[in-house]
Amino acid sequence: MRHEPRKEYKMEDTMMPEYRTRAGKREAVYALKIKKIMAARPAGAPYGRRMIEVEDIGFAPVEVSAEFMKMNPEPGGYYVVCQGGAKAYMTAKDFEKRYKAIK
Repeated sequence: MRHEPRKEYKMEDTMMPEYRTRAGKREAVYALKIKKIMAARPAGAPYGRRMIEVEDIGFAPVEVSAEFMKMNPEPGGYYVVCQGGAKAYMTAKDFEKRYKAIK
């Protein structure tokens, strides 16, 4: 009996959840809720880079830059990717007040 290798998910394989502002503006962002910030940086990654584990099912840990880490992300907050590709951190309180999920 042959076993298929387990598929590892990458952000490129699965669309991140999309959110729009509650104010009804067309501004959309993509976001993942942070479960854990891993202390170890990925092999070969420059100093300051880290991996974050997300609560959303189907997503592998996400490598984040030293610039992202300067935003002091915490578990429970959101890893946000804006339409232009900029990445940001928002606390759960601020994010959930401003955005709602697109179904």
